[in-house]
Amino acid sequence: MKYFVFAIDDGTIYDTKTIDIFNKYNIRATFNLNSGLQDFVWHKGDLPVRRLDLNKYKAIYDNHEVASHSLTHPFLTSLADDAVYHEVKDDIDNLERIFNRKVLSFSFPFDGFDERTIGIIKSVGISHIILPEIDDSFMLPPDSYHIKVTSWNIDDALEKFERFIKDKNAKLFVYLSHSYDYEFANSYDKLEELCQLVKSQDDVEIITIGEIGEEIEVIETDRLLLRKFRLDDAQEMFDNWASDPEVTKYLTWNPHKNIEETKQILAKWLKKDETMNPYRFAVTIKSSGELIGSIDVVDYINGIPEIGYCSSKKHWNNGYMTEVVKAFIKYLFDRGFNKIIIEANENNIGSNRVIEKCDFIFTHKEHKEHCSMFKPEPIVVNWYELRK
Repeated sequence: MKYFVFAIDDGTIYDTKTIDIFNKYNIRATFNLNSGLQDFVWHKGDLPVRRLDLNKYKAIYDNHEVASHSLTHPFLTSLADDAVYHEVKDDIDNLERIFNRKVLSFSFPFDGFDERTIGIIKSVGISHIILPEIDDSFMLPPDSYHIKVTSWNIDDALEKFERFIKDKNAKLFVYLSHSYDYEFANSYDKLEELCQLVKSQDDVEIITIGEIGEEIEVIETDRLLLRKFRLDDAQEMFDNWASDPEVTKYLTWNPHKNIEETKQILAKWLKKDETMNPYRFAVTIKSSGELIGSIDVVDYINGIPEIGYCSSKKHWNNGYMTEVVKAFIKYLFDRGFNKIIIEANENNIGSNRVIEKCDFIFTHKEHKEHCSMFKPEPIVVNWYELRK
C-alpha cells in the first residue's frame, strides 16, 4: 500500500473552497492553523489574503485533521526556547478549545527548522511534525518528527504523482499547499484533477499527517515490539486474550463470543477519524512476531492520560507486561506528558504488582457502583500515579 497526504497551511478564507473539493471526493486532509491570526489580513503582492475566524468557521473542518502551525506564524528558529514553547503550546491550547479535540500534528511556519525547535515542539505533546524541506524519494521518514514535503506546487505534484504510481518502492507522498495558491492561480480544477487521480488508484490510501506514524511508529524493548494494530490481527487477538474469561475478569469488557466481535472492535479502533486513539499499541514478541496483548491510553482525566493493558494468559508471570508498561511510560513522557495515572481492581494481584514494579505511587481507593456498562457489579479499585 502507498500513502498520500493532502495538507493545507494557514487557515485562510479560501479553505472553504478547497474543503468543498476534498469533501466532494471524500478526502480527509490536514489543515495547519494559526489561532493567533484569526481575521488577520495580509497581501500576496497586490492581492489581500484574510485568515478565517476559526470560532465562526470551525464546522468546515469537521471531517479533517486540525494541526498547529504556531500561534502567530513567526520564524521559530529565531526565537528563544520559551518563546518557541508558547508559540506552539498556546496555539495547541486554543485549537483544542475551539475544536474540542486533541491536536497532535504540527507544520513549521516559513522555511526554517532545527533540532532545537523540533525538541521543544515534541515536549509540548506533538507527535507528528512536517518540516519545510523537499524530499521526493517517496520513502517513509525516519520517524514522525521529520516528515518532509514531496511537493508544494500543484503542477509539480501532478507530475511527481505519475512517478509515484510507477515506482514500485514508493510509500509516501506529502503534498503541502495553501488554499490561496489555487485562488490566485485559478487552479482549483488542477486540485480536482489531483484528487481524482489519487482516488482512482486502488493501491494508494489517503491519510492525514497524524496517521503517518501508524506506518513507522514502534516501541521496542529487549524482548518485545509494540506496533500499531492491523485488521489481520483479529484471529490472534481473539485466540490469545480477547476470548479468555480469565484475562477479561478484571477488565471493563466481557470476553468476545466469536471472531466477528473481535473484527468489529478492530475495525472501530482503526477507523480513520478524529476518534482514533493515537496511543494504542499491539504487543508482540520480537523473536516470533506473536501478538500477545495491548496497551493504550484509555482515558484522559483533566488532561492526564490514564493507561490500561492486557495480555495473553500463557505469557503471564514472565515480566513481559512490566517491560511493556515501562516502555510505554517513557514513550508518553517523551511526548510531553508529565503525569500518568492508572487504576486496577484491588483483587487483581498481578496487575497491582506490575503497576508497583513500574514505580507508580498508590494514591487512593475508589468504591465504584459498577465496573462498566457491560459489568454492573460494584468494585473497588486502587488508583496510582507517576510523575515525570
